[in-house]
Amino acid sequence: MAEKKLRNVVAFPGVSKAKPARACPAEPDVSALDRAETALRASEMQLHLVTENVPAMIVYFDRDFVCGFSNSQYAGFFGFSKAGILGKHMSEVIGKDNFEGIVPYLHRVLDGHAVSYEAMRGSSEGVKRQFQVSFAPDIDASGRVKGSYALVIDITASKIAENAVRTHALQQEAIAVYGQFALESHDIDALVANAAAMVTSGLDIDHSSAFRFIHGQQDLMLVAGVGWNADSIGTVTISAHAGTSTRAALSSGNTIVVHDIRDALRCTRAEVIAISPLIGNTAFAGPAAKLMEACGYEVSPSGVARCYHDFLDNIVIDVRDAALAAAIRYETIGVQITDIQMSDDEAARRLAKFVVNENSFTAG
Repeated sequence: MAEKKLRNVVAFPGVSKAKPARACPAEPDVSALDRAETALRASEMQLHLVTENVPAMIVYFDRDFVCGFSNSQYAGFFGFSKAGILGKHMSEVIGKDNFEGIVPYLHRVLDGHAVSYEAMRGSSEGVKRQFQVSFAPDIDASGRVKGSYALVIDITASKIAENAVRTHALQQEAIAVYGQFALESHDIDALVANAAAMVTSGLDIDHSSAFRFIHGQQDLMLVAGVGWNADSIGTVTISAHAGTSTRAALSSGNTIVVHDIRDALRCTRAEVIAISPLIGNTAFAGPAAKLMEACGYEVSPSGVARCYHDFLDNIVIDVRDAALAAAIRYETIGVQITDIQMSDDEAARRLAKFVVNENSFTAG
C-alpha cells in the first residue's frame, strides 16, 4: 500500500487561510425607522395643537398628585409656565386648602372612578373663576391607576346667567307679593318698609334704605330699610340742600347715573383715595362682597386694590388686614392702615379725620 506523504501547506504572504462563512445580521430598515419617528413627531405636534387650542384647561397628575403634564391655560392660570409646573404637587398648584377640600374626589379617582365637581378658584392675579372639573383615571394594562387626567372648564359666564335668571324670578315674586300687600293695606309706613324689604330680596343684596323729607326742612330722614341698626330708623338724616347730589336727583325726578366715572377718575389731577369696604373677606356694610365675587374679583382688600388699580392713588385698609399691605401695594398705590369700621358717629368722624389729615401716603 502506497505510503501517504504529509505535506505542509504554507500560505503566501498577503493571503489568509479561508475561514468558514458566518451569518451576518440584517441591516436595519432605515426607512421604517424614519417613518416611525416622523409619525411620532406628527402625533406629538397634533397633541400639542389640540391641548393648546381647546377652550379648556388640561392637566395630568400621577398617583402621588405630582404634575406630569399641563397645557398653557392651566399652568398660566395658577402662575406657572408649562415647564415650571412639572413636578409640582397639586397642593402647590391649587393651594393647600383647595387640595384638602377635594381629597375625597381624588381618592375615588385612585379607586378607578371618574369624578366631576364644581369649584371656585382664584388665579395668580387674584381673579376668581367658577370651574367644572372632571377627573378621569389613567389605568395601565394590569388595572393599576397610574394617575389621572383633569379637564377644567370655565363656567363663570353660565353661572352669572343662572344667577341673573334666579334674581329675575325673585324680583317677579317680590313684586307680586308686594302688589298684593299694597291692595290689602292702608298703612303707608308698612308699605314703605315692605318696599325696602322687596328691593333687598329682589336684588339679592344686604342693604337698602328709604328716606322721606322732614317737614319744613331740606333734609331727608331714614324711615325704612334693611341692614341698618334698629335705632337708625327715624333718626339718620342726609342733607338735600341745593348743590348736593341728593337735591339734583330729587329735582330731576329720575335716577342720576354718572357715565364714564372710571375715565373721569383716571384723568383727574385730584388724589383718589378708597376706603376698603371689607375686613378680611367680609363686607361690614353693603353688598360689596357679592358684587366683587360676581365680577370675578377676590373678595378681600387685595381684590379692591386690583379692581381700582388703574385710577387709585391710595387705599385705606383695616388694622386686622395689616398683613396684606405688602401684597396689595402697587407701583402707584399707597396703603394706609387704621380701624375702618364705623360702629358709631364718633368712629365715623375719626375715620374721616384720618383720611383728610393723612397727607403723606407712601406709594409703591
